[in-house]
Amino acid sequence: MTIIRGVDVSAYQTITSWSRLERAVGFVVVKATEGQSYTSRTWRRYFADARQVGLLAGSYHFAHPDQDARAQAAHYVSELRAAGWRSGRELPPVLDLEQSGGLGRSALTAWALTFMREVDRRLELTGAMRCGLYVNSDYLNNRTHGSELLAGRWLWLARWPSPRGPWPDADDDMPAGASIWQWTDRTTVSGVSGHLDGDVATLATLRRLAPTYYDMTPTEDDLPTANEIADAVWAHSLTSLAGNRATAETYLAHIRSDAWYAPKAYEQAVANAAHIGALRATIDTLANALAAGAENVDVEALARAVREASEAGARAALADSVSVDINVDEESS
Repeated sequence: MTIIRGVDVSAYQTITSWSRLERAVGFVVVKATEGQSYTSRTWRRYFADARQVGLLAGSYHFAHPDQDARAQAAHYVSELRAAGWRSGRELPPVLDLEQSGGLGRSALTAWALTFMREVDRRLELTGAMRCGLYVNSDYLNNRTHGSELLAGRWLWLARWPSPRGPWPDADDDMPAGASIWQWTDRTTVSGVSGHLDGDVATLATLRRLAPTYYDMTPTEDDLPTANEIADAVWAHSLTSLAGNRATAETYLAHIRSDAWYAPKAYEQAVANAAHIGALRATIDTLANALAAGAENVDVEALARAVREASEAGARAALADSVSVDINVDEESS
């Protein structure tokens, strides 16, 4: 089962390049609020930037159990709405429980449930997309009644192995019961300055938590291969005028308007699948040929070039906007 890497960030982290971060991970969880009135100074900017590059974005509220649970839930929900958070499109809300506020086990359990239920009520959340819980093993097993807290909810578990090894890469590495696993507090990721928390989740779990995001965002398995793209180019050329300007214009309009390649989905595809480079090369080549006034496009050569595009070449096309060299016949027939 596919393991997706992620990170969680707050004002303590400096994002130096969202584009590099987007190529390194599949999801980002951003600190939004704390207590009854504090909002992280980087919350809205980081959340917006993550969405802009096509990352699956989430948020969390840092709990102060010595303050009113419902007031904190109201503050968190207010910030989610202000940032444009949408259920299913982003990860569900999360309560970050790292303090007891002097409460005993039962009282802390009741406080956390009150907070999560209030978030659910205000945002009308149900099922897998209800407010989740971030907690470490000590709080889950010893300081709260964990089974009561997690009844029907999802768990973001903090458990850091010692010594820290490489990123987990298999679903059987995941702790039992955890939807997201924060496996370290000291990893490094391209696009972020210094150390930060590293998280992993299975693709199947993320699809349950954010189904709308995955409905609009192609994964590598969803994307066409270079051969399939080439075959589509060639097949389309046979439907009208054997590859002339009208065919090229029609095909270019078709692939640009396809819902698979809407702007945000396209950006996510860049991170997930090298094959998309072949499609980008096709778009660039047709657009350039038409702009130059070409009357005839050698569709057979175009199909052959796309078919021959290697994975390395496709990645280069994505990373550097380099077009594959494709012959275009500019002479009129």
